[in-house]
Amino acid sequence: IENPLSDKIHIRILDKPFGYDLKTKTIILDDNGTFNTSLDYYHEGFVYVENENLNKHNPPGTYVFYAEPGDSIEFESTGNEFSWETSVSGTRKQEANLIQELRDEIIMHEDSRISSSNKKILDKEFSFGIRIINGKPMPFGNVNPLFNALETVDQISTKYKTEIPEKAFNFITNEVKAYLYNGILNFGESIIRSYDIRLEKGLDSIDFLLVLEKIDMLDIHDVYNDYGLHSRKCASQYLNYHFSKANKTKRHHLIRFGIRNSSDTELEVQFSKMVLTGAPLYRQIAETLSEKIISKTSRNNIKVDSYIYQFALDNYDLMIRLCNDLELVKEVKHIISQQKQLARGDFVPSIDFVDINNKKVSFADFLGDKPTIVYFSSNWIGDRYKYDDQVIKNSEINFIMIVEGSSFKQWEEYTNLSEPNATHFLYLNDTATFEDIFQKHSGYLVFNKNGEFVENASGTKDAIQKAKDSLVQKKKELNKSQLLNVIILLLLILTFLIIGLLIWKWRVRQRFRKEQDQRRLRELELTAIRSQMNPHFLFNSLNSVQNLVQQNKGREAHLYLADFAGLIRKVLQNSEKEEISLAEELEMTKQYMNLEKLRFDFDFSISVEDKIDTNNTMVPSMLLQPFVENAIIHGLQTKEENRQLKVEISIVDTSIKISIEDNGIGREEAKKISRTKNGKGSKLIQERLEILQKKQNEKYGLEIIDLTGEKSGTRVEIFIPEEN
Repeated sequence: IENPLSDKIHIRILDKPFGYDLKTKTIILDDNGTFNTSLDYYHEGFVYVENENLNKHNPPGTYVFYAEPGDSIEFESTGNEFSWETSVSGTRKQEANLIQELRDEIIMHEDSRISSSNKKILDKEFSFGIRIINGKPMPFGNVNPLFNALETVDQISTKYKTEIPEKAFNFITNEVKAYLYNGILNFGESIIRSYDIRLEKGLDSIDFLLVLEKIDMLDIHDVYNDYGLHSRKCASQYLNYHFSKANKTKRHHLIRFGIRNSSDTELEVQFSKMVLTGAPLYRQIAETLSEKIISKTSRNNIKVDSYIYQFALDNYDLMIRLCNDLELVKEVKHIISQQKQLARGDFVPSIDFVDINNKKVSFADFLGDKPTIVYFSSNWIGDRYKYDDQVIKNSEINFIMIVEGSSFKQWEEYTNLSEPNATHFLYLNDTATFEDIFQKHSGYLVFNKNGEFVENASGTKDAIQKAKDSLVQKKKELNKSQLLNVIILLLLILTFLIIGLLIWKWRVRQRFRKEQDQRRLRELELTAIRSQMNPHFLFNSLNSVQNLVQQNKGREAHLYLADFAGLIRKVLQNSEKEEISLAEELEMTKQYMNLEKLRFDFDFSISVEDKIDTNNTMVPSMLLQPFVENAIIHGLQTKEENRQLKVEISIVDTSIKISIEDNGIGREEAKKISRTKNGKGSKLIQERLEILQKKQNEKYGLEIIDLTGEKSGTRVEIFIPEEN
């Protein structure tokens, strides 16, 4: 900008899913009048660039650009007097030309409807901008120029339609039409309010009915942009117009200025559902409810009854469940979440600020030593002078003022010029504003001398009083009656504690006895199983002797009985033991296989992995013999030649694996040959392993595998947990 009005540039965008508040970023021009910056921008829409006017009575210089995320816009303004000649380059040059041409047309038409005495207050640079929208279009004069401007919009836009992408073209033309319709609707609303009076006084200078008919032809949804400031304002004005038309009373003034009671708010929400649909409906209702939520927290000191506050929260909850707009739902959830935190009454956000030296500061850095009042405000003036006056009068209190903004340089200059008595900090609101955090634009937080949050305050005087109250330590003396009540209460608590301790001790004893009984029962079960195995083994062994005698093998029977006596001695010695060493078990098994080899010829082998210490590895007694016996009697005995029996002990993971494998006829063939029941010993072993597992809380396993194909026979795999 060759001759700027000041060195301050304010860039404003609409980035929230509902409402009319614009996010503002402030930049200081360099000595050459230039600036360069970037914005977080998520939606297509208008970017308003405002050069602040040092003469506050005159309008600022304002530019309006259309942009989408990722765009780059460059502009240059030259000339000695406002307004300047401006050239635009970058991504959206054609869009900027269309906007400028439409603005010039609107200014010309608005000039024709404003009296010469009022032309000085018309902000030509802000036509189709912010100032006239945040205020309101002039409701007096002739409305026809606005209709004429609407027709001109289509004529001017047509030649750009092929040069501009459809999305950008529709957004720009819709926003221009929404801006003009906003003025027309305002005019129509004033007609409805005063139509009868005008007729009585003969002031019917234009055909009002024709104007109303033209307004009724408008469908707001045809000119609505989700992230268009003028669209949202027009939707609100559209709703007010139809409300006035339906009511024909002045009650709508209450709605427009936000002074609703519960029935007014409910009525507006229901009426909105009748007039609007889709995005305009959800955004309008969300803004209406937002006013109630924030008013409850404190905005302009308007009190809201609890019923309408709850009504707003309930409708927000309904909107979360029904609305498909994820960004709108996210914003609503944020408001509800903040409300819950604020409702606790002890909410202090974890945010940082900067001091006058541009150093980062947090709450912990200035709390303590004495009570502290923190006054935060989005308005840099606010109550600062009233607040400053109290600093000298109340030296026992620490006064802090925090304002929000986007330009440290601007705040530094402003603060140094004001020469404040209180300590001032700046909150850089790049990600969130005070309204996002506290649900209000300003407020007071009071802390005691220990840096602990006391409560919120409604104003400077209230905050000072609460800070002073936190210094007074109120001592409460107990009278005799209170002391007696305390003693009785303590005795009751002590009695309940003693009774509870006795009950707990009794239950522990009962549980211990129950566990002892269960352990003893399992030991008896194991003993019973072992006592069943001894006669089972003796019976099978004597059977073998009988078979040798019947076959007239006297010498073999004699040797068998001699070895059998030694084996019986070992069995009887180990029968009372729950566990024996693996070495003893293998020795007994080997001796048994030698005995059986006397009856009929077969080969056997026993192999143990080197890592296993057989002398220190404990296994359940009589573990292997029943499975070796089954392998010999039912698997190998009926086989004619090449009888093999292998016993292998190895380590698998954290268990010892014992494998007993024969190359006999297999279990299915054995069943066909022998009709008698067998396998009682192996069944007893399986029961023993299950009981041991319950008793010791360790995993035992037994698996019997039928070998098929070229290698027939049976393999038994026993898994025993390895001792640590």
